[in-house]
Amino acid sequence: MSSAIFPAARAIDSYRNSGYKHSASAVAELVDNSYEAKAKNVWIIVTEGVKKGGQREVRCIENLYVVDDGIGMDKETLALSLQFGGGTRTGMATRERGLGRFGMGLPNASVSQCKRVSVYSADSNNKYLTTYLDVDEIKGGKQEEVPAPKKADIDDLLGSFLDGSRPAVGTTVHWSKIDRFDIRRTSVFFEHLAFELGRRYRHMISEGKLKIHLISEEFKERSCIVKPVDPLFLMAPSQAPNYETKPAFEVRGDGAYKKVQFPESGKPIGYLYFKFSKAPADVRQLGGASRFGKFADENTGISILRNWREIDFGDFGVYDYDDRNRWWGAEINFDPTLDEFMGVNFLKQGVRFRAKDKPKDQFDENQTVELWALITQVLKEQIGPMIKEIKAEGRPRTKAGPGGGAAPKIATDSINQSGTPTLTEEKDKEQPRPEGDKIAAVAAALNANADDPEMKQTLKEMLAKGFQMHLTEGRWEGPIFLSVKREGNQSIVQLNQDHPFYSAFYEPVRQSADDHSITALDLLLLSFIGAQETDRLNAKFYDHVREKWGAKLREFLEALAEGESRAA
Repeated sequence: MSSAIFPAARAIDSYRNSGYKHSASAVAELVDNSYEAKAKNVWIIVTEGVKKGGQREVRCIENLYVVDDGIGMDKETLALSLQFGGGTRTGMATRERGLGRFGMGLPNASVSQCKRVSVYSADSNNKYLTTYLDVDEIKGGKQEEVPAPKKADIDDLLGSFLDGSRPAVGTTVHWSKIDRFDIRRTSVFFEHLAFELGRRYRHMISEGKLKIHLISEEFKERSCIVKPVDPLFLMAPSQAPNYETKPAFEVRGDGAYKKVQFPESGKPIGYLYFKFSKAPADVRQLGGASRFGKFADENTGISILRNWREIDFGDFGVYDYDDRNRWWGAEINFDPTLDEFMGVNFLKQGVRFRAKDKPKDQFDENQTVELWALITQVLKEQIGPMIKEIKAEGRPRTKAGPGGGAAPKIATDSINQSGTPTLTEEKDKEQPRPEGDKIAAVAAALNANADDPEMKQTLKEMLAKGFQMHLTEGRWEGPIFLSVKREGNQSIVQLNQDHPFYSAFYEPVRQSADDHSITALDLLLLSFIGAQETDRLNAKFYDHVREKWGAKLREFLEALAEGESRAA
């Protein structure tokens, strides 16, 4: 008695649970197919409908269409396209546009998101044919084979979506009976889709090989052409906030990809291509809380590409977590001939690669270990120095002026809004001086060059604004950690870098904490001076407390250091 190796009615649920990271990843499988079919344009169209959600009706995505202007499929190829493992591009990823591997993409991705997928395609004959898979029919025993393709009217299907300019040749995939989308509303789905597809296909988009259109009739304002998302921040145009039209980072080295042969000696199996980038100081000064800083945080990691399409992203055990890692970028592209060694899964959802430090004499003919060790070596040789440079350069403050920053601005605004007169303003009224003298005094307190015309103008504008607080650093002997200079109507708070609190706590926090925590710490220190600024009757008392507090803090920290030394 014979039996089917894969009984369709029972196996279909396994395929539905095949493990796509999210709906955008499943859509990407269809874009892969379009790109391989030499499409220059891919249109992703969604429509919404109303469904019952408990006691109320909710709107959600009801249909998704992926339309391309590729070479299309003839009748035989179309029938094979919906067979699991029957794709015609199996094992052909070595071609220029080769992204597939196992021939599972179209049917697997489709049933993971919906219960019915219909495919329409026309080759050079400009005659559209269609066939389909229906999960309910398969589970009910009504569909055991892919139906023979039949003629179809593509214009009836697409309606006005493409304004009458639908491609004469190409393929359209229609998902209906959608039941597994992780995002139900078009507005949020398009935002997520634009980000995911923009990063996966950034090279194809940037080089003009592929244009991806997102279309919604219900939400026309959300329709757009996908721009690249480059985690190295070297591409322009891109989706990077404030840097949509120019690169944000600087390329490491001469700008060319570092090409590495594998294995390093003998006949190569394949090649790897590495590129690295780092943010200049002016970009880092935007801070992690800025729009760009948050976007960079979403793109923190090493990007691994297969045939120039991103396949995985993360740290891969190469480096430890630090929020400043957002300020560098790293990219590896590998030839598909290295799939087995990289551990590419059949969904093209990731690789098994992990950092491997192993001497060459221990490879023992294990080429996977050899490849991983080679990649790890190249990455660490480049990433390690960038991390050290960024840490050595310190965590730049967000500049709003020579002594500016997020915390001083918050403190200044809070005091000004209270309407309470400050010591700094009273002193400026009691001891009037020429503007030039004030500018010179403020410049000296801020370690700024008052002879520079641009700086002089900045200082003049600062004085004209009225009371402001600033946070700077300096060095002096004595117990005081927190000092203040009042020049003009500017209150300049200084931290003593020679005080043990600076090296034991303040600077380590600046180097390792997130920007929100650093701002909170600065506000803690500024609040002491702020209290003094608004308490004129007890001003001398605060000077006394700052001296006593600084001395006691030094004493306690010296005791801490002595205790740690004994314990060691």
